[in-house]
Amino acid sequence: MRLILACGILLLALPGVAQGTAEVRRYDNDTHVLAPSFSYGGHVPAGDLATRFGPNLTFGVGIEWLSQSNWFFGLHYNYLFGQQVKEDPLSILRDADGNIPGENGEPSFVALRQRGFASGIHVGRLITRSTQARAGLRIEGGIGILQHKIRIQEDPQSFVALVYGEYKKGWDRMANGISLRQFVGWQVLSQNRRINFYAGVEIEEAFTRSRRSYDFAQMRPLREKRFDMLIGLRAGWIMPFYIHENTEEIYY
Repeated sequence: MRLILACGILLLALPGVAQGTAEVRRYDNDTHVLAPSFSYGGHVPAGDLATRFGPNLTFGVGIEWLSQSNWFFGLHYNYLFGQQVKEDPLSILRDADGNIPGENGEPSFVALRQRGFASGIHVGRLITRSTQARAGLRIEGGIGILQHKIRIQEDPQSFVALVYGEYKKGWDRMANGISLRQFVGWQVLSQNRRINFYAGVEIEEAFTRSRRSYDFAQMRPLREKRFDMLIGLRAGWIMPFYIHENTEEIYY
C-alpha cells in the first residue's frame, strides 16, 4: 500500500517537475544573468613596462551583470606575477662577483620577481547570431588601475638588513596609474548550463608613475612618468545565475 501511495505521489509531481524544467529552459535566453567568474592568462609587456619586466602570468576574479539584451557591465581584479626582471636595483649592493654579502659574511641569494595587479570596471556586449543561444563575440572595454613593482625576495639563510622590511620600498620601484582595457573574444553560456566560458585577446594601456618617495639605487626620488602596456590572452570560467525579472526566480 505504501509503495502504491509513493508511486502515486511521484506521478503527480512529474508534471510539475517537467513544467519547472521547461520554464528554466525558456528563461535561459530571456533573463538577466549574474555571472561571477575566474580567469587565467598571460601577457607580453610593451612600452616602458618591457624595459623592466619580461612576460607574466595572471589570475583573475570578476563579477558581471548580463542584461536580457546581452549588454553587460562588471568589476574585475587580476593579479600579475612573473619571474623575469630586466632591471637590477640591487646592483650597488653587489660585489665584483655579482653577489650580495649577507650579515653572516656568506653570499645572499636575493631573488627579484614581478608582482602587480590590474583592477577596474568594464562594460561590453555579447553579439550572438541567434536569440535562442547566448554564445557569440564578446567585446568589452574598461577603465581601472594598473600597479606593478619589483618583489625583493630575501634569502632566509643569509640575512641582508638593507633589503628587509620597510627598506624594500626603497628598492621595489612601485608604480601605478590609470589604465584602459580592451578585450575581444568568444563567450558561451550553454543552454544546458554545463559549458560556460570566455576566451580571447586583451590589451591594457596604463599611464603610470613612480610612487616611492626615494629610490636607493638612484639615490634620489623617482618622478618618472611611464606608459605601460600588457598584451595577452585570457580565458575564464563563468558561474551563471539566471534571474527572471517577472517571477524574481533564480536558476543556476
